[in-house]
Amino acid sequence: MTGRRLGEILTARGISGVILAAFPMEPHEISLPWDDFAFVQVGHRLKLPRLDCVVSDHTEAMIMAARMVAGCGCRRVGLAIEKYQDEITDGRWIIGYAGLRATVPCLAEIPAFLLVQMNADLFLKWVNQHAVDCVLTLSTFRNEPNHMESWLATIGRSVPRDIGLISLDVTSVHADWSGVEQHSDEIGRAAVDLLFSKLQAGERGVPRLPRTLQVHGHWHDGRTLLRPVQIQADTSKV
Repeated sequence: MTGRRLGEILTARGISGVILAAFPMEPHEISLPWDDFAFVQVGHRLKLPRLDCVVSDHTEAMIMAARMVAGCGCRRVGLAIEKYQDEITDGRWIIGYAGLRATVPCLAEIPAFLLVQMNADLFLKWVNQHAVDCVLTLSTFRNEPNHMESWLATIGRSVPRDIGLISLDVTSVHADWSGVEQHSDEIGRAAVDLLFSKLQAGERGVPRLPRTLQVHGHWHDGRTLLRPVQIQADTSKV
């Protein structure tokens, strides 16, 4: 279907506002009659044209997680995600990770582990090579559950006793993991609110000055990070 034909269908159905929310993992382009509708994008996947968008505050989530794990005694903290997951945030995971040592100076400098597709053998090699004591990651890869905990178990590394495992997007897939809740439902509501405000104001087309609305996450206590109280309790048993 051409963009022009899709625009005709939307117009025929009385639709004047569009939320662009999901795209393939590969670089994607879309053509629409931009001047005829009000648009809001969720995320940064669509590079051109630049539209008003709603996103999670990825950099804040990274810093929040790093401060929490550092407070629990972790020092060799590494980021392990797939490349497309960084691309759909317009590089914000890596940007946040690259600046961690300026914000949390006690952390060691560990190279980020980015693969096109996450691989157990290469992941475990990276963990061992850099003596990682806490992994920052995401709950899913390509809509499939993250299996890092079971991978670590195959080399005798127990979570959280031996290594921490932090999700930067705690979801129902691993609801018991420690990490940051991004609140996808609130991101969706914010996108609808922003689109509604554009429709009320009569705004159409590509904005001259695109706006980005960020939704803040919050820390979620789970079972995959050993907290100081737990560490003391384990020590007292020895």
